[in-house]
Order: sequence, then structure tokens, then C-alpha cells
Amino acid sequence: VIANWWRQGMAGGALAHYATVDSWLEDYTEDLKKITVPVLVMHGEADQVVPFASSVPRAVNLLKNGSLKTYPGYPHG
Repeated sequence: VIANWWRQGMAGGALAHYATVDSWLEDYTEDLKKITVPVLVMHGEADQVVPFASSVPRAVNLLKNGSLKTYPGYPHG
């Protein structure tokens, strides 16, 4: 997991990573409602960065054709 996070971090620019933080505060409700293609949402149930219960089920329900695959004990990333 640590090596994968390092790989992901090195694949992007510093400014892009920094700018992403502000996007966490945005409400994507209307954007999710507009997506019509099938979407597979995969999420670790032990994610402490994006807690599962407070975000994932709601996001999947907003998708017209969304399905969810969870991973018990898995963290973010």
C-alpha cells in the first residue's frame, strides 16, 4: 500500500496535488446525477481518509447506473 501511494504521488504534479484539497469541500451531487454510463465504485471499508458510511452509499445511489464493490479492512488507495 505504501509503495502504491508513493507511485501515485510521483505520477502527478505538486500543484495538482495541492489544488485537489480544495475540491474535497465541493458538492458533487448534481455531477453524479448526470452520469449515465455504468460506474463501478470500489471502496475500502476501513478508509479513514474518505469514511465509507458518510460518503460512499450516498454517492452510489446518486448514480443512474452505479454498483458498489467493498473491501473489508482495506484503507484508502
